[in-house]
Amino acid sequence: MEKNKKMIAFIIIFAAAAVICGSLFFLKSVGGRKPTEEIHSYKTIKLKINGMRGTREYEINCQGEISEISLYRYFYTNRKEERRLEKSAFTGTEEMINILNSCKFADWNGFKGKHPKNVHDGDMFRLEAVINENKTITAEGSANFPNGYNEFLRQIGAILAD
Repeated sequence: MEKNKKMIAFIIIFAAAAVICGSLFFLKSVGGRKPTEEIHSYKTIKLKINGMRGTREYEINCQGEISEISLYRYFYTNRKEERRLEKSAFTGTEEMINILNSCKFADWNGFKGKHPKNVHDGDMFRLEAVINENKTITAEGSANFPNGYNEFLRQIGAILAD
């Protein structure tokens, strides 16, 4: 009876070790990172950027098959902050989802880009978005951005420029 218990314990430990080794191999094969979450829907995205030349905010809202991208600028008059729409454009929601996935947008969740040493200025950003029904993602940084950030801004800017 005691021998059977030892054999069962050995089998459990061996199986657990195999699972751990397999997991480590998988993580190493994807560069030590979890695979990117695929975005299949979104509700809203707000990206606020504060820089030396002022504050701007991109707001992207899904409206079914169409998405609206709006660019706002912040102005200060009489010690009050005023948000003004500078321009807006529409694009297909599928196109917007493709942009998000190509920039690995879901990976930005939890990003906190500390300001790099010896950098004396630069943009700061704050992101809030709702993706895949009700998953909220946030990110922020100061002259330090997640992978795909600049490409995301470039593609959004191109849509607004058309």
